[in-house]
Amino acid sequence: MRRKIMGIILVMGLFTACSRTVVPKEENASDYNRFVRSGGVFTWSEEGSYANANNLLYVFQDSGELSILCADPACRHGDESCSAYMPYNAYASGNHLYYVVEKGQKRILYRESLTGTNREEVKVLTDLQEDEAVTSNYAIYQNHLVMVLQETTVEGMVQKVYGTKLNTRDELELLSTEELMLFRLLEEEALFFQVNEMGRLDLVSLNYETKHKKIIVKDLAEKLDFLADVYVDQQGTAFWFDMTGFYRSGDQGEKILIREADKTVEVGGALYDDQYIYLLNSNQYLDQAFQVPAEMRGLRIYDHTGKLLSFAPWDSTKEGKELSYALASAQRVFYFTFGQDTRPTDYLDKTEIGNPTLTWKKVHWLQD
Repeated sequence: MRRKIMGIILVMGLFTACSRTVVPKEENASDYNRFVRSGGVFTWSEEGSYANANNLLYVFQDSGELSILCADPACRHGDESCSAYMPYNAYASGNHLYYVVEKGQKRILYRESLTGTNREEVKVLTDLQEDEAVTSNYAIYQNHLVMVLQETTVEGMVQKVYGTKLNTRDELELLSTEELMLFRLLEEEALFFQVNEMGRLDLVSLNYETKHKKIIVKDLAEKLDFLADVYVDQQGTAFWFDMTGFYRSGDQGEKILIREADKTVEVGGALYDDQYIYLLNSNQYLDQAFQVPAEMRGLRIYDHTGKLLSFAPWDSTKEGKELSYALASAQRVFYFTFGQDTRPTDYLDKTEIGNPTLTWKKVHWLQD
C-alpha cells in the first residue's frame, strides 16, 4: 500500500560558457512555486518560468514565448559548459536556481543564477558511509529544503526527515523520524501524507522551526488515484476535489463537503492555484472509463468554492494529443503535451477567466 501511494504522489565545481540576458520580469503578487505540482521539472521565478526537458532548461514567459536558457548559437547543449544544461531537478528561489548533486556518498546543494551562469556549491547536505544504502527525495521552496532519507538496514527500512535553510551554511537538521511522504513545502511548514492507524491517509504539516506536527485533514483518502492536489490557504484550511465532490477541511481536521460533483463531466484530477481550480476531463483513460460527452470535454475552471467560471473545450481524441498541467503564473496557465517532453505547448489567458468559453493558445517555441 505504502509503495503504491508513494508512486502515485510524485507529487546536480560547475561553470558555464553559455550565457543569456535577463528576461523581463513578470509582475506577480504570489510565489507561484507554491502551486507547482511537478517540483524540479517546472519552477517559477519573477524572471520567467522554467521547464526541465531532456536535461535542458527552457524559460517561458507570460507572452507565450519559450526559449532554451542558452544564448550561444554554436552551443550543442551537451554538458556543463552550456547554461541550459541541467540533468537534475531545479528549483527557483529568490535570484537563484537550486539543485542537489549526488557524488558518491555525498549529496551536495548547488545554485546558479536565473540565467544559468555562476554555478557554485552551497554546502554538503549528507556525507554517508560506504556501506549505507540510502534513497532520498527532496523539495525546495523559498528559503527551505526538506529531504527524506530512507535507509535499508538489516532491521528493515529506517526513514528520517531533514531540513535546512538555503541561505546558511548550516547542516541538515533532523525534523522527524516518522514515516512521512513528502507532498509540498509552504512558507513555514512542510506538508506530508501519513498512513494512520486505520490504514488511510492523513495530511499533516511539520513546522521547520518548532518541529511541531499537526493534522490538517484526517482520513483524507485510502488511495489517491484521482486526488491530484490539496491546496492549503494562508489560514491553514485545505481544499481538494476527489470526483465525489469539492471539499475543505474544518477546524478539527474533518472533511467538509462544499458541493457534490457532477459525475457526468467532473471527472479526473483537479489542480489548484491561489485563485482557481483546473479540471481537465479528457485524456485516453478518462475518455474510455467515463465517456464524457464529446461536446463537454475540456478544461473546466472554478473558483475555490467549486463555482464554474469558464470552459475551454479540448477533446483529446479529436485533437490527437493529450494535455497535462505544467504550472500557472499570474497571467497564464500552461499545459504540455503528454507523451512528449515537458516543454509547454498550450496555454490559457487567465485574464479571460469569467468568460463562458475560453480559447487555447499555442506556446511559441523560439529556435533552440
